[in-house]
Amino acid sequence: MSQAAGLFCIATDAVQGPQVAHGGIRLVGRDLPELENDLIAYAETMDVHLR
Repeated sequence: MSQAAGLFCIATDAVQGPQVAHGGIRLVGRDLPELENDLIAYAETMDVHLR
């Protein structure tokens, strides 16, 4: 059992929507390498880890 709090998972339909963002970063309908770079920069800035 995990006691961690926070966002765990998001599942969306990238074709039908909805638009989803976290921390001002659009998560759907984007080029994957660009999204990955934005998320890594966000994680480093916020001192959090991505899994």
